[in-house]
Amino acid sequence: MEMRDYSEFCEQLNEMRIRFHKWDSCERTVALYYLMVGLPFANAKFLKHALEQCISVANTSEAQVLERNANDPVFISNLLSERRQVVLSSLLTHLPLLKPGNKEVADCYLNIIKTVLTEFITPPFKIYNECVEIMSYVFVHPAFDKEDKKSFRQLLRHVLNRVSPENFIHSPVNESSDESVSPNPEQCMLNTNTCRLNRRSNSLTPAQTSSNENLTPTLDVWSSQENLQHSCKPRSYSLSNDKTFPLNTATLQSSSSETRLQDLQTLNNSPAMKSIVSWLKSLRLHKYSWVFNNLTYEQMLGLTEESLQSIGITKGARHKLLLSIGKLKERSTMLMELETEVMNGGDLLNALKKLKGVLQTPLQVTSGEDLPSLFVKVLGKGKMF
Repeated sequence: MEMRDYSEFCEQLNEMRIRFHKWDSCERTVALYYLMVGLPFANAKFLKHALEQCISVANTSEAQVLERNANDPVFISNLLSERRQVVLSSLLTHLPLLKPGNKEVADCYLNIIKTVLTEFITPPFKIYNECVEIMSYVFVHPAFDKEDKKSFRQLLRHVLNRVSPENFIHSPVNESSDESVSPNPEQCMLNTNTCRLNRRSNSLTPAQTSSNENLTPTLDVWSSQENLQHSCKPRSYSLSNDKTFPLNTATLQSSSSETRLQDLQTLNNSPAMKSIVSWLKSLRLHKYSWVFNNLTYEQMLGLTEESLQSIGITKGARHKLLLSIGKLKERSTMLMELETEVMNGGDLLNALKKLKGVLQTPLQVTSGEDLPSLFVKVLGKGKMF
């Protein structure tokens, strides 16, 4: 098995940590929730034990009082007597501590949240950042069942539709059937909201979140099977904050989220791109197939360190891509040397492995290159022995 290059993972992990620490506690919580969906049973238990250890250190007497209040129906019901901004703040403090199975208190929370948010969607439409955070918790909280979240969805739609343009950027909420309330895990990007705040530090949704994505994962995502059929898979391309590709911008279009998604939808219609994607898969670099989508074969061979760096390709991936592209240029020489090697009684099994490797690469050729003839010559020499 080929040794895996972990440099790219380390770079990506460091980037995630930097971004993670810029978020507030609600954003961190929601992000971690969706990252954990679909983990194998053993890995989920490992994280559970690690979290329990952290909780034991932070479990002060003040924290215990806070948790008791969060699960006390009388205390929660009395929150409505406070000013609405105070209620929002108190909900954000106590809602994460609500224990699953406490239906009475869960209903208290839902009633208060609906009351408060209903007031905020009437004139003059005072939508606070806290409203979005509360909705985020509701749609991932294990204390609320599918029906709870379904009943809340209509209110969510009203909140997003009445949001003031200067406070939020949003997309229409999915108008599909109620079945979309509980999607498969691979669809569970946080759609609390299909909206994001102008202030990025309080945004709970990635830019360009699809309005067709659903709100909550099903409860069967925790499985002891290593290969989960419906587990969340990382995106194989960036959906936001993309840079444009500088290598002759007349032919390399900007890598915006919408453009890239549209390109990927038609990617497999091109025979040339099919061979490139297959080649990238064999190199475990298929997540970067979008880089080649608008390139000719000659332009692909002309990619440089600088051009890849400028569109955000990590150092490890750049090195592997350029090394692999460099090997494409050497195929003619390699096949001629292989022909000589076979004629001189070289190892035929090794020759076949090299020929197989050539077949896994894009078979487009540049001027003056005749790979098919060279390939046939090697096979012909092999038959002589």
